[in-house]
Order: sequence, then C-alpha cells, then structure tokens
Amino acid sequence: MLRLRAFRPTNDKIVKIQLHPTHPWLVTADASDRVSVWNWEHRQVIYELKPGGVDERRLVGAKLEKLAEGESGEKNELRNSMKYRNSIVGYESLKGNLQKPCVEGGNGSVLLPSQFFSRLCAYFSGGLKPEPAVGPHGSSVKQVSFYDDDVCFWQLWRNRSAAAEAPTAANHIASTFSSPAPSTKGRHFLVICCENKAIFLDLVTMRGRDVPKQDLDGRSLLWQVPLMPQMIFPPLRAVVHMTVLFFYYWCSMEFLSKSSAGDGPLVAFGGSDGVIRVLSMISWKLVRRYTGGHKGSISCLMNFMASSGEALLVSGGSDGLLVLWSADHSPDTRDLVPKLSLKAHDGGVVAVELSRVSGGAPQLITIGADKTLAIWDTISFKELRRIKPVPKLACHSVASWCHPRAPNLDILTCVKDSHIWAIEHPTYSALTRPLCELSSLIPPQVLASHKKLRVYCMVAHPLQPHLVATGSNVGVIVSEFDARSLPAVAPLPTPPGSREHSALYLIERELKLLNFQLSNTANPSLGSNGSLLETGRFRGDSIEQLHVKQIKKHISTPVPHDSYSVLSVSSSGK
Repeated sequence: MLRLRAFRPTNDKIVKIQLHPTHPWLVTADASDRVSVWNWEHRQVIYELKPGGVDERRLVGAKLEKLAEGESGEKNELRNSMKYRNSIVGYESLKGNLQKPCVEGGNGSVLLPSQFFSRLCAYFSGGLKPEPAVGPHGSSVKQVSFYDDDVCFWQLWRNRSAAAEAPTAANHIASTFSSPAPSTKGRHFLVICCENKAIFLDLVTMRGRDVPKQDLDGRSLLWQVPLMPQMIFPPLRAVVHMTVLFFYYWCSMEFLSKSSAGDGPLVAFGGSDGVIRVLSMISWKLVRRYTGGHKGSISCLMNFMASSGEALLVSGGSDGLLVLWSADHSPDTRDLVPKLSLKAHDGGVVAVELSRVSGGAPQLITIGADKTLAIWDTISFKELRRIKPVPKLACHSVASWCHPRAPNLDILTCVKDSHIWAIEHPTYSALTRPLCELSSLIPPQVLASHKKLRVYCMVAHPLQPHLVATGSNVGVIVSEFDARSLPAVAPLPTPPGSREHSALYLIERELKLLNFQLSNTANPSLGSNGSLLETGRFRGDSIEQLHVKQIKKHISTPVPHDSYSVLSVSSSGK
C-alpha cells in the first residue's frame, strides 16, 4: 500500500524520529547519538550535531568553580572530602579489605564500599564519568522534536478537535477555534532531550541553549544526603557528612499546550526518578513538578484535552502505570499530585498516542513491554480493547492513522522487523495486517551489507496522512500511500432495473470510467493489499469475483493530489 518517497542511508541505526507538521523537515537520532535535520523533499541535510556523551564533569566543574568563589556553604565539606581521599595511607590495600556491600548504585546495583569510595574519589579528581542506567537503545539522546508556532498551533488543534467530537463537548468547547498567541516569534526550535540536559537549538539563528537537568531541581547537582550507620564502613566513619552524588536522568519530553502569559511555552521532562519537571522557555526555570505517580522511570509523556475541556497530561512509566495529571495552569501549586493512576502493561509502558474518534470522546492507545496494545476511554479510563498486534514481538512505535482511502485502518505500529503493520477498526475485521514490506522499497545494493532490514522507530505525518517515516538499521525511509494500490473510487447512480453499474476511479491523476456487473461472490475487502489492474480486478483476489467490462473513456480534469484525493458524486448525479 506504500511506495518509496525518499530515502537517506545512514551508517548507524535510527532510533528516534519526528516530522514537522508544516515544513518538509525530519529530525532523527541514531544509536551513536548523532542528530540530523533532513529536508526529505529536497533530499538535503539542514543541520547535524552530536550532543550525546553528556559531559557530567563540565557540570561538576561549574559547581566546583562556584564553591571556589564561596557561593555555597558546601565548600568546606567538599574540600575536606577531597583532602580525606588524598590523605589515605595504603589506599589500594584498604580497598581489598572492604567486602561488605553498603551503597546502592543509581541503576539498582549494589556497590561495595571500595567501589563506591573509589568511584566517588575518581569522580572528584576528574578521572571517572558517572554511569547512569543505560536506556533501551544504549543512547544518551532520549527524544528529539521540533517546536515553533506551527507545532503549537497543530498540537492545540489536534487536542481540541479530538475533544470536540464527543456529543457532551458542545457545552464545554467553543465551536470557533482561536489560534494560540505567537510565542516563539518566528523561531524554529530543535529540541533534543538527553539524559543529563536539554538542548534548544534555534534553526534560524543557529544559536543554542543548554539546560542542565540540575537547573530544574531547585538544588545543586551535589545533594547532601544523610548516611545511615549501616551504610558506612569502619575506615570511613569520620566522613559521615561527606557529600554524596545522587544521579537521575531524563527519559522523555512533551510540550504543554496551556500556559500562562508569564511562563510562555512550557516543556515537561520525565525523569528516571519518577518525577516530571516543567521548564519555562521564557525564564528557563522550573515552574512546577509532578510527583508521587511513578515508582520508576517515565518512558513517555503526552498532553491532550478531555471532552470536558480540561487539559490533561498522561505519563507512562517503567512500572507499567499510566498516570493522569492536570495540565491546566495553576500558579499557586508547584508540586502536583496525580488525578488517576492505573495499571496498563506488565514490564512497562513504551509509548502513548491520542486517537480521534468520530462522534465520540478521544481515546488513548498504549503499547507496552508485554507485547500488547491497549485502547483506553478518556472519560471512564476503562480498557476498551487489548490485542497482541504481532505475536512474540513487542511494539516500539504506534501512530493513530486515518487515511480517506482506507477508513478501515486506524492504527499503525512497528516491531523490530521489516514491516509497517496496520490494525483494522473493530467495525471491520479487527485484524493486524502488513501495510508495507519496507525491504521491497529499498535499493537492493543497500541491503547487500545487511542481513535483514529492521525498523526501530516510526511516525505518521500529522497533517498529511499519506506520509509515513520510519527509522531502520539502513537509514531513514519516507514512504507515501501508493495511489494504484487503493485508488479513489466514486460509484455513479444506477438506472432502475439495470444490472450494469458504473464508477469513476482515479489512476495517476487521470479519471477513468468503469462499467461492471456484480457476481454472487463477495466484493473485495476495502483493505486489500492488492492493486487494481487495468481489467478492474484486484491483484491477489480470485478471478471470478467481478465480471467487468471497461469503457475506454478518459475524463480530462485536474486532480490536486493522487495520494490522498477522494471522489464523490453530487446527490443530483451531475
């Protein structure tokens, strides 16, 4: 059903991908933390950088400079702890005698006292970089996204239009849509969420701003924590008040659609400590925190609007919970607690997506490490449906999809194979079928050096549903809807008593007239993967399904776009 629109080969696998809603821009991050902005229409790389390998020592170096200037009361304690390290006699022999575990590492592993102390001392001396828990792809870049007035407008329109579908929304959501006030003043931000910092790069001026994660803590990167007696081994009883490094890292990011005039655009960061921190892009300071919802890392964030008109933020975590928060501006509250929490998936929630439902309240789509996909009602937050799209393989990407040519398909998903999978609406067969085999789209010489194509991420274009972008182990693939596989068709009125039917269909921007008679065999399904031949038959279907005789008549008329255009006939038949 899809054909190749653009392809960019890469040396490493693409693990993060995002499309701009109005510009032909696509941002990707590979497993080596290389971020690229690509114009898929003109096949040009606009910008490329490598923000990975976050320099924690630079952050601590800045802290040490502040301490040297006497800006903090921690100066003496830090100096004493470093002095203690340098004055240890027989340090190597001391490490060998310390065998009792005493301190728990940042990734849940137990450190021996010797490991903890040597790591801490080496860190202060600049010889060791802290090792946070490795992400699912072993990458420091956790998310990439665009942010400008177009993105803000599209996000608000998506949320409001999805909420306005519900019949009960008429009293809460105004029928007239007012666009948000310009907040970025013509600037186009590329936002990169890394483990230990966020990078805001203006693609217009090429100026960037780094926001280290400790700027959103309201406290120093070096935290004073009390050490329990059982955590301290005898040779170090004297350094009970030493400074201990406690690290968390960022895992996810989302822009909030509602904010006050003073705070400006807000962006939320989900951390490995289960806390969501919200940054103002005007003051570049922390404006609020969401706490008490997760016991593990926050893997995904998404904001949406309920049919009641309330702005909500939903988060999914490694603990398998789906937590609902209020995203409305509350100037008097800095720490917000959850509105609702429910168990969504065993092993953790991987991603969450908003689904617009015609004539009903919006729904949430979640995928998890338990290889299941679940759909949730946003009014009662009850589970409506749960399936395993691809047996034995877990989904890593999901997108709500609505193409006018294929109304039976409403969800796209990807696993680590070479397919894009489509899930049918329950009104139809509710089956999962391959929408596209991506190996058939790639030049054969590209696959020569790889055993098999693997897809690691996928995104559907927010405003052009015929475009789907995927990141794989061979590069970036932008595919578009193949108009010949499922052409636009409009039936013409049948004269009374006639067994002959007529229809108009569109092939490569050319209208054709088709006359046919129906047999007793069932019609081909709307979601057929075959293409329509010149005889009027669907490839892959049985020969006797339709008896067709085609009139060689062509209608010359301009068609705007063959990939998503539809045909209709007026009620008068003219």
